[in-house]
Amino acid sequence: MDGPRIGNRRIEEAALRAWPAAVQILLDGWVVRISEGYTGRANSVTPLYAAQMPPDSKIEPCERLYAEHGLPCRFRMTTAVPDPHLDALLARRGYARVAPTAVLTREVTERDAVPNDPGEIRERSLVDWLDLFSRLKQAPPLDHARHGRILAAVPGAMRLVVRSGAGRDVACGMAVLGEALLGLFDLVTDPAHRRRGHARALAADLLAWGARRGARLAYLQVMRDNAPALRLYEKLGFREAYGYWYRVPPGTMR
Repeated sequence: MDGPRIGNRRIEEAALRAWPAAVQILLDGWVVRISEGYTGRANSVTPLYAAQMPPDSKIEPCERLYAEHGLPCRFRMTTAVPDPHLDALLARRGYARVAPTAVLTREVTERDAVPNDPGEIRERSLVDWLDLFSRLKQAPPLDHARHGRILAAVPGAMRLVVRSGAGRDVACGMAVLGEALLGLFDLVTDPAHRRRGHARALAADLLAWGARRGARLAYLQVMRDNAPALRLYEKLGFREAYGYWYRVPPGTMR
């Protein structure tokens, strides 16, 4: 890859920007995000920069802030910006470690500009795409609305696509491009139509879209227990760059 190496902290910044929260506060190196409880990424504290204050002096203010919004105080811990002291401190306070996730990346090259198998892929409006995503995920109406507000606030270029099979839309995915970093999100396929290449074709389309617009690096996030997705992305050339997990208060499911 030509030019300076894109570091993991920059990927973190791009991922947070691509998935905007309704409220975002910088608290002495911690990025505190609140967005109606939809997704951990938009409703957690991510330690991202050097701090001056001791971490135990900031935990309780964060807990109060999330409580004011009716939410648990989640901490998103990453190996991109490791903070083993904070992780151990949260564990001692009873915060459980949940949802281990891998952040995968791959270089975007000129070869990606034309996908090998575009298939029946079409771009959709936010309203239509969100309706399909919510149907495929069987999302409740409240999540549908919260998700829509996040996507409506995405800055920069965004592509929302669906793929058809057997005469109906059976898969969808999206990408956000910012400063040569291409984030792939929300790739989902109807369970009755899996293992037919839909996710692979959507990923190829999104990579092609990014390549034509100057993307240099693609990234995505996958739960570590999602073995089929990990295998797919490995075949597409993605490799793990770093990982993250959440620390959640006692009694919180995830």
